Amino acid sequence: MNMKKLFLLLALSAVLFSSCTTFRFSGAQVSKNLPRFDVLGEFEVEVKVLELLGAPGGANFGNLSATKMDDAIYDAVQEEIASRNGDAAIDLTIEYKAQPADILLATITGNIISPATAFVSGTVISFK
Repeated sequence: MNMKKLFLLLALSAVLFSSCTTFRFSGAQVSKNLPRFDVLGEFEVEVKVLELLGAPGGANFGNLSATKMDDAIYDAVQEEIASRNGDAAIDLTIEYKAQPADILLATITGNIISPATAFVSGTVISFK
């Protein structure tokens, strides 16, 4: 095997086997001693994002759109807090799924467009 072919094989392997993030959410805070608070209400919201080059609800090639869901979830939680005039959200649950329509669209486009859906629930609170 000549040197060019070996280099091409190694470069292709590096791209194909690079890490793939299936889901990333940052900014979560954990605290044992929360100040006193009033519960303003619970929420459930569905967040949809069109991701690129990956499997619906799964890995993205080269992490091209791995942070799109992060931003969308953060914005959805902030909207829920603001709509109730709250200060924070606690007890967050984030479930990441591929809906049947997501899988169908990804199949039709050959996984170029890979929709994803996150179901986010939590409790909005106001500090006393």
